Amino acid sequence: MIRFIFLLFISERFLRVILCNLPVSISFSVLVFVITGEVRTVSVMKGEPVTLQTGLTEIQTDDFITWMFGDIILAEIYKNQSSLDQLFYTYDGADERFRDGLQLNNQTGSLTITQSKTSNSGLYELKINSNRHLRFTLTVSGLSSGEIAGVVVGVLLLFAAIAAFVIYHCCKNSKLKHAVKSVSVMEGDSVPLNSDTELKTDDQILWTFGKKNAPIAEIKRGNNLTYDGPDERFRDRLMLDKKTGSLTITDITISHSGEYKLKISGRGKTTFKRFSVSLSDEIRSVLVMEGESAPLYTGSIVQTDDEILWMFGDKDTVIAETKGGTRQTTTDHGPDGRFRGRLELDPQTGSLTITDTRTEDSGPYKLQISRSGKNVFKLFNVSVSDSTALGTIPEEGHLLQPVPYCRQRSISSES
Repeated sequence: MIRFIFLLFISERFLRVILCNLPVSISFSVLVFVITGEVRTVSVMKGEPVTLQTGLTEIQTDDFITWMFGDIILAEIYKNQSSLDQLFYTYDGADERFRDGLQLNNQTGSLTITQSKTSNSGLYELKINSNRHLRFTLTVSGLSSGEIAGVVVGVLLLFAAIAAFVIYHCCKNSKLKHAVKSVSVMEGDSVPLNSDTELKTDDQILWTFGKKNAPIAEIKRGNNLTYDGPDERFRDRLMLDKKTGSLTITDITISHSGEYKLKISGRGKTTFKRFSVSLSDEIRSVLVMEGESAPLYTGSIVQTDDEILWMFGDKDTVIAETKGGTRQTTTDHGPDGRFRGRLELDPQTGSLTITDTRTEDSGPYKLQISRSGKNVFKLFNVSVSDSTALGTIPEEGHLLQPVPYCRQRSISSES
């Protein structure tokens, strides 16, 4: 039996034909390199270079290499045996889509597309001496890396802008939600707390007062309701506008100072507003004639745990005090004992009365009300007029008009 050893580079189909027609008396030891239908996949971004590799380390003498795109020849290389020169050509292809865009490696025969285009996508075929074939499927993405980077940057900027917009409005709404509108009024005045809105049908209003958010007024199902609040301090003092939800507190006193909250609910939306009401620290003038009494009013009712302090002079010397829990009062003689036996402190209101006034009682008086960790101050300026400075009251029939006029004026100022 004759044995042959062949090294064949043939296609799979051609191999089957040969084997089927071999004589039975001849056996072969065949080492076969078969090029199957495998297709290599290559992906690249638009604008980027891409190289299709032949897998050769060096082109051999008489090798003939052809690169095709579909049915179109793109490049050819031939290494001449006699001169050892290489002849290589590149072509522009149909519609010149490869013009100035192809490079051939003269050592390996690999093909490089220098600047990929989406039109370069498709099937590429490599033929080496008609006995070796490689196929490549090239996919060129629609955007170049630079364009993708630009898109990514643009998207990031867009998200940053949206985030900044959302954060700004959230902060703005949060500030509006937590903003406190300060209202300062004189004792005895009316205080309007405006909602600055026009109520819609089915809107609900709720007003609360203090740290415990005690409800004091509301509009619910079309009904206007007001409540007396803690220790009934708001009894007959509240007015609620049914069209706007604004709240008015009449005849205000120190006990009504504090924080008020407004909640407006309707149609899936809730709005909050806050108000801080305080009494003005404007100085109140008290004018009396010597020997008369000078009442200094607090304008409030002493609450449990309230502490009242009355001070006199530039050094704020304490002359009277009381605590709401005990209702016990204490008065002092004051500097140089000038107020000895002449001070009366009302344990219910904390008001101070100076009896049998003298000219040396004139000066600044300060009231400090400590309540719930907060201090409220009121200032008074007392002026005691010397009766001798106004002249002597004449006999009947010789009344001088300025005397009763001045006295009536001081009484009016006192009231």
